[in-house]
Amino acid sequence: MPGRLLFKQSYPEPMENVPAASLSLERDVTRLGWLYKKAGSSKIKFTSLSNYDKRYFIILKGWVYYYKDDHSAAPQGYFSLEGYSNKIFPAEEERCAALQWVFKLYPKSSSNNKRTWYLAPESERSMNEWRESFRIEIDKHNITESSLRASRSLPEKRNSTLHMEATEGRPQSFTITQNTRFCNSVETS
Repeated sequence: MPGRLLFKQSYPEPMENVPAASLSLERDVTRLGWLYKKAGSSKIKFTSLSNYDKRYFIILKGWVYYYKDDHSAAPQGYFSLEGYSNKIFPAEEERCAALQWVFKLYPKSSSNNKRTWYLAPESERSMNEWRESFRIEIDKHNITESSLRASRSLPEKRNSTLHMEATEGRPQSFTITQNTRFCNSVETS
């Protein structure tokens, strides 16, 4: 009877308590640099620079880490991009003389208890680069409605057989099955 292994694709785990300098060296960093972030506890109705903290941000493997500076031993915080919209717009409601290039990351659904993040670089060009970096990272690590629609139009299963030499010298046959439910299975015979 063939054995069966299941591999489920899941959202990456965060890298906790990693110094900024070490995280910056990871090869999969999408973007890093300085941004102003709106303080989470700010209930003030008008926007000013005093509502924002300058932080060193790193986007890596579906997670956003922010540090007090680029030499900090641990992040001040981090959050997953899972559940965030890939539509990243300028936040005109937050614009002021000191912060002209504010954009926002907002959840796809108000029911997922995610925060809206207001972030601001120091130039329009940098804002556009950060927005594109966030969009790419969100698309890379999130299942979107359009990808689900596309996967429904694909065949339910695709099989391929791979023959390899086993350690005892006997050929081993593997059938790898991929289906649209984001699980892969491997059967050995």
